[in-house]
Amino acid sequence: MTSKPTHDQPSPRLIEQRVRNRVIETLETFAKIEANHLWFYLAEAVDDWDASNPPDLPPSFPAPVYSPAETVALLQFVTAFNEFCDAWPRGVPESEAIRLPQWEHLVSHAKAALTELSRRGRLPEDREIGCSSSGV
Repeated sequence: MTSKPTHDQPSPRLIEQRVRNRVIETLETFAKIEANHLWFYLAEAVDDWDASNPPDLPPSFPAPVYSPAETVALLQFVTAFNEFCDAWPRGVPESEAIRLPQWEHLVSHAKAALTELSRRGRLPEDREIGCSSSGV
C-alpha cells in the first residue's frame, strides 16, 4: 500500500522517485565530464553525490523505485566512486584527477548504471509509481 503525497509532505516513495531522477542527472554528469572537457564540474559532481549518498551510510536503492538490475549497477558505481575519491587527493586539480586509473573505472560504471536506469528512465515527481511489473 502506498501513501498519497500531499502538497506539504510528499510520501517516502515520491521522495525516492525524485532522488532517482537526481541520481540519473549525476550519472549523466560523470559520464560526460571528460568527453566534453567539463573537468571543472568534477568536484561539484562528487559533492552532489556525497550530499545525497552519505559515505558513512550503506547505499539504499529500494524497490520498486529501483529494479534489482539497477541496484546492482548502482552498487558497482558506488564502489568505483569510493575508489576514485580515495585515490584523488584533495587539492589536485580536476584536470589531473581524471588521469587517475580509478577515473576510467568510475566513468565506465557511471555509463553502465546510466544505461540500466535509462531502460525505465526518470520517474514522475508528482505521483507515485505503481507496483506493477512494468514499474510505472
